[in-house]
Parts: sequence; C-alpha cells; structure tokens
Amino acid sequence: MRAHVIQLRTDLSEPISERIDRAAALVRAQSAADFVILPELWVQGGFAFPTFPETAESIDGLAVSALQAAAKEAHVWLHGGSLVTRDDDGKLRNTAIVISPTGELVGKYAKRHLFGFTGGETTVLAAGNDLVTVDLPWGRAGLSICYDVRFPEMYRALLDLGSKIFLIPSAWPE
Repeated sequence: MRAHVIQLRTDLSEPISERIDRAAALVRAQSAADFVILPELWVQGGFAFPTFPETAESIDGLAVSALQAAAKEAHVWLHGGSLVTRDDDGKLRNTAIVISPTGELVGKYAKRHLFGFTGGETTVLAAGNDLVTVDLPWGRAGLSICYDVRFPEMYRALLDLGSKIFLIPSAWPE
C-alpha cells in the first residue's frame, strides 16, 4: 500500500470554501497513492471551538462532496480526516470519514471521547457512541480520532470487530 499523508495548514483567515478547494486539489494530485489521509478538523480548525456552530455542515455538505469527487478523480481510498458535522437532530460532532476510489462514503465515525474538561470540544460537540470499522483492500480498519487514543478499551473492542489497522487523525496543540 502506498499511503500519502497530507498535512494542511489551517489558516482561519482563509475562507472555508478556499480551504476545501485547496485540500481537494491536494488529494487529486495524489493519484500515485493507494490511500490518502487528511488531518483532524482541517475544515473548521482544530481549536476554533467558538466558531463550530456556524461552520459545521451536514455529512453531504461542501467538504465531503468535494472530497468524494477528488477521491474518485484520483482513484484513491481517502481518509478525509475529520470535520465538524451537524446531525439531523442539530447536534455537532467531530466526524471522521472514509471514501472509496469510486467516491462513495463508506465510513463515518463520530468521536467518542471529547477533549476538555471545562472547555474545548466538550462545550460545543456531542460525543458519538458507535464503534466503526471499514473494510479496505489491506484489511479492516478501526476508526477513531485524536483523544480517543487514550482509551485502550476502545481499541480492544475494535480488534474484537476484526480491525487490523487503526486510522487516527489528530490535531495536537503546539
């Protein structure tokens, strides 16, 4: 497997639509890869908590649609990192996505363990409940996001579901 990891600078002065266009162009440029991976919260910015309610989008919004088209054009498996999504019930979630080379959304995972005790994600996001695996050509992958890594029982459960690979996008502070 040829995996390409894209590190994106998140400049909050750049309009989100331009950031999405830039990321999609970078994905399209990875046609030599089998698998491409983006970082956590690259759309909204990892620590831009106060703006999450206004920048969240539905799972079929602009970012995911652009990534689906880019994955299809480059014919790559794409882990789209994560973005803040708004569920049908209005709850905001930190959601990781996986897209097939045909552009199909084959996996979405809402972060179970939110970072922060008196602030941060816990003030604006709702935690997910589900364990999510995705079957890739190289084996079953368990999905998680950043702070989840500190909860080993989650990975034991993902192993029990057949995971051979763990995909963990992260946005760490400086």
